[in-house]
Amino acid sequence: MRLSQNTRRTPDIVRRSREQANSRRGSVGLDHIILKLTTLGAEGGRRKGFVVSSRATIGRNAENLISVSSDPTMEPVHAVIERDADSVFSVRAASGTVAVRVSIDEERDSAREWPLLLGASFAAASSVAKVTGVTPRHVEIRFVTGPIAGTTHTVDETGATLGRSLDNTIVVPDGDLSRSHFRIVRVDTTFYLRDLSSTNGTYMRLEGPYAGPCKLRLTDRILVARTGFSINRFDYGIAEEMGVRDAMEDRAAVVQDLLHVARSPCSYVAVFDGHGGSNCAAFLRKQLHLHLADDLAKIHGEWNEVSTKAAMTAAFLRADERFISSSGKPQAGSTAVVALVTTKLLCCANVGDSRAVLCRGGDPIPLSEDHKPSRKDEAARIKAAGGFVIHKRVMGELAVSRAFGDAELKKSISELVGDSAEAPPPPTPASKKKRRLVVAEPDIRVDDLNPADEFVLLATDGLFNVFSDTDAVAFARADLMHHADPQLAAERLANSAIHDRKSRALRHWLMPHA
Repeated sequence: MRLSQNTRRTPDIVRRSREQANSRRGSVGLDHIILKLTTLGAEGGRRKGFVVSSRATIGRNAENLISVSSDPTMEPVHAVIERDADSVFSVRAASGTVAVRVSIDEERDSAREWPLLLGASFAAASSVAKVTGVTPRHVEIRFVTGPIAGTTHTVDETGATLGRSLDNTIVVPDGDLSRSHFRIVRVDTTFYLRDLSSTNGTYMRLEGPYAGPCKLRLTDRILVARTGFSINRFDYGIAEEMGVRDAMEDRAAVVQDLLHVARSPCSYVAVFDGHGGSNCAAFLRKQLHLHLADDLAKIHGEWNEVSTKAAMTAAFLRADERFISSSGKPQAGSTAVVALVTTKLLCCANVGDSRAVLCRGGDPIPLSEDHKPSRKDEAARIKAAGGFVIHKRVMGELAVSRAFGDAELKKSISELVGDSAEAPPPPTPASKKKRRLVVAEPDIRVDDLNPADEFVLLATDGLFNVFSDTDAVAFARADLMHHADPQLAAERLANSAIHDRKSRALRHWLMPHA
């Protein structure tokens, strides 16, 4: 089916559609962004981020703030990134091809983000397609490069999927495509492009109806020529080492823009140390930030210590209940240490013995205190619930006094022992018998950010069992001062803990504060 010429939209309709799409984008309130290379082998594998404060050019020439000489398709000055009066950053092409990755995040209404306007061009792996016809009931796309170049496909109101699997509407034999790579969906009378969590992404090119500046938001990915960049609020490094462990049960998570709303940006980082298997840590990595986002979004006005602590506590407890009720793994548990960074505040919450330390002017500032059964206040809480601590473990079993999961130890003494004559409970008051021995209620610290703040270090006990706070901060600080690469600093710290100081296993996260 060939769409007729009279189905083409007028320039005004195209312009309004493009403006509406761009209005859904953009992270506000940013005084800088950091571009990190995502293309393997680009610039010798450089991992340190490029800081953009107001304006930057990307190109092959050394005069660019971001110079990429390793990409032969890069123009001398290829793209421009600029910050506007609302502190929103945008990217535009200067003399070459620039593309923005299509979002897969449903919370951002990604289905309405990129309308397939006449003349729009998008790419997936080696395939580039162009929209050659549009009506309220059909969209026509023609592939100009890739394995099916030269073919034209008409998509009706039922939509279509593209990928290398034979069950897609449009099958493309390309190993760099995912089995189901992207979807074309129709909403009302408009067709939209939506990525299906593909490995290599789907990119809308900034040409045709999308020529000109495109607003950027945190976590965006862009392609400048053949070089990929991610858009970040902070540079960071994550490292892990297994040591003598048989399996790695630790997890980490980074969300650069937690709330996706027009308020000050909020970044989320977390480290989880699982026990009894990796199930609980894996659950928290995928779910805890979603619970936090829900509760933090309910705060009206400016965040303060009271409202932030209440929201974080509610999110932690709800996530714990959700895991226990759905996992079917009563032995699985996990610690957690979480840091939220707004433009003004640093909020840290911990459950268990994973730890956070701030480097302020070279000095270590503890942001958390380990929840150990040997702590006097924790031992008193356990005793008040009718339990006991032996061999520095709760009921002789668990080495931390607070944790997610651990369903059996979340029971009260009356649930564990029962009220039968055959197994009489300890002689504790009735109210105490209902208290839980192990809890997931976090300790929370809220600090104002300080110009002297240099970086935050989050890590499991595998690091802090062999490094003091002071030594860990000094090691990371010296490394960062030498090469300013947080990923390399994180890896070197992990390597020293395992190989020089013989830690069993660890995972940690290092974020310099710009």
